Amino acid sequence: MKKYFFIKTDGKYVRLCFSEILYAEGSRNYTKIFSETKQYLVLITMKRLEQSLPTSLFT
Repeated sequence: MKKYFFIKTDGKYVRLCFSEILYAEGSRNYTKIFSETKQYLVLITMKRLEQSLPTSLFT
């Protein structure tokens, strides 16, 4: 099982480990992902983000 995924934010791709994600907030087509060290604003719906996260780690 992969332990990370890539998100595009500020015009560049960032590798984000699933274990670093604290929570996420959705607003229309954007989602703000809060990690242990940063916040990322990503052009992705909350539903699509949920589909890309492993259900064993996020419920």
